[in-house]
Amino acid sequence: MEFNGHFLRSEVDLSNTDLCFLDASDLNLAGCNLKGANLTGANLRRVNLGNANLSFAKMKYADLSSAKLWHANLAGAYLWHSDMHCANLKATVFSGADLSYADLTNSDLSRAVLSDAILLETELRGVTLTRAKVLRVNLSNIDLRNTDLGGADFSGADLSGARLCGANLKSALLVGANLTGADLSDANLSEANMTDAILTDSNLSSANLVDANLYHAWTIEDAKTRGANLSGAKLPGGTIHE
Repeated sequence: MEFNGHFLRSEVDLSNTDLCFLDASDLNLAGCNLKGANLTGANLRRVNLGNANLSFAKMKYADLSSAKLWHANLAGAYLWHSDMHCANLKATVFSGADLSYADLTNSDLSRAVLSDAILLETELRGVTLTRAKVLRVNLSNIDLRNTDLGGADFSGADLSGARLCGANLKSALLVGANLTGADLSDANLSEANMTDAILTDSNLSSANLVDANLYHAWTIEDAKTRGANLSGAKLPGGTIHE
């Protein structure tokens, strides 16, 4: 496929190219250099962009539904209102990217890097975030009920008011995370590291906190813990719950 003199194929250099409203659905663009490219409104449905460089690309309103973006670099990309539902985003780098109002419903973000990304009203229903890095991200009031977040790193993240009931947070890192008013009822937090986490008014009812680290967790005494399993948990004062 040719566009403005460029033959679109894998590993081609299209950095800083204006590809606004491009129709590249179903193409194989794996390994392409699209750094800084303008892909506003582009049709990229089911496209293969694995290992591609899309850092700082402008992708507002782009359709990336069911696209393959595993190991792609989207650091600093502008993805307002983009559609990435059902996309393969395994180990994709979104550091510092703006994903405001993007739709990531049912996408696979396992091992993805979202640290310092902007997720304003981003739709994350049904996503997989196992072992993802989500450091210092504002996820206040996010709905991640029954989501697989096992081993994910939320250190320093704002999860205040988040709906995490039934979520799998086994072995997750929540060091210094703000969980004020978060609903963690029935969540699996076994072996989670919650050192210095803020738990004011959080709901931990019936949560699994077996072997969790709650050392220096703030105001856990204000949290609802009825029915929670704290066996082997390291409590704020450093004692181990029997």
